[in-house]
Amino acid sequence: MTPSSLEPLLPPGEEIDDEEKLELREYQQRCSLKVDGLEALRIRGDVITTDMHPFEVERRRLENSGNPSPAHVGQAGRIADDQIITYVPCTFQLSSEKKPAERRYVLDLYAATDTPENVDERREALVELAKSLLPKAKKEMGCSKT
Repeated sequence: MTPSSLEPLLPPGEEIDDEEKLELREYQQRCSLKVDGLEALRIRGDVITTDMHPFEVERRRLENSGNPSPAHVGQAGRIADDQIITYVPCTFQLSSEKKPAERRYVLDLYAATDTPENVDERREALVELAKSLLPKAKKEMGCSKT
């Protein structure tokens, strides 16, 4: 991620900690950024099948995050007051498969604080971070272009 796209979403503080990086399964990534010990941002990456639709799966979380609407990130995106979910097509091979398959890489960012306080600015910052992070996260997951 570029520091300039991350900075607006981080509250003031002295120390940034990203120790909570998790790889739950070969098709899932999780990271939580903390500022002075308090969670500031959750980052999730998932590879899903093309018959799954991330906006339907996460509809309740988006609604709870406030005012979901379309976002122009990736193939499709949804932005809410505290969250953005976007996806792109990818080719991905599970270790149990003989060959790669067409899938979707889903990026989900959740702002755990009200930073910035202005909701429109927070939504813009989430969009910019998603644009910056999406290609790198997809590549790190092992997704190739389709």
